[in-house]
Amino acid sequence: MKGKRMRQVSGAQARRLRDRTDTARVRRMTNAEIVRAAQADPDAAILPQRFWKDAVLLAPRGKEQVTLRLDVEVLDFFRRDGRGYQTRINRVLRAFVEAHGRDR
Repeated sequence: MKGKRMRQVSGAQARRLRDRTDTARVRRMTNAEIVRAAQADPDAAILPQRFWKDAVLLAPRGKEQVTLRLDVEVLDFFRRDGRGYQTRINRVLRAFVEAHGRDR
């Protein structure tokens, strides 16, 4: 989900971001206030048991290093935006797989 104030960053960029949490306010909150705040947060809703009835835990399969020959123009296109070009290539390939079905 992308909002007006959301942006995607790398792990290294995330470590350099300034934490804007008002920790002094959070420390002053009582347990009851924390519970009320959590209950008022639509993203923190407690899901009913039936939601989990058919849930299946799927562990990510990871990635595999491969050697791949690409057209110079294709590689230049992805490298143009700098670091993370391999991740961008992976996302394009994943979108293709998802669009064409995994059962092929």
